Amino acid sequence: MSCTFQVRDEVVWDPSNTVARLFKGEAEAVASAFGLVSGVGDIIEDECEIDLPVLEEFLAELVRQYHRATHPILRSLTVGFIATASVLVERAGGRLPSGEPEQVAAWARLRQEHARSMSR
Repeated sequence: MSCTFQVRDEVVWDPSNTVARLFKGEAEAVASAFGLVSGVGDIIEDECEIDLPVLEEFLAELVRQYHRATHPILRSLTVGFIATASVLVERAGGRLPSGEPEQVAAWARLRQEHARSMSR
């Protein structure tokens, strides 16, 4: 069994149900911790709708928070979510966070690494 993550009619990710539930739960937890809204909808009948503009804003703020953070565990707990969410934004043709050139390049490498393991 799998769950599709969609932006309108475009499937941007088709993970197993376990991975889908974990990603959705992490989106909720991270959004709650930072007082934000994730843009990742509820999973209904193995489908999850993504609100792309909201996810773009959420992702941009998480990247800002990541680079401001001095706590290594906070950074460790958010880096995987940021990488995965970045793949979804990229696949949907959305706007990825900007930053210093070396930061943008590092996120691009991590995003590409995650994308290889994320089926559509």
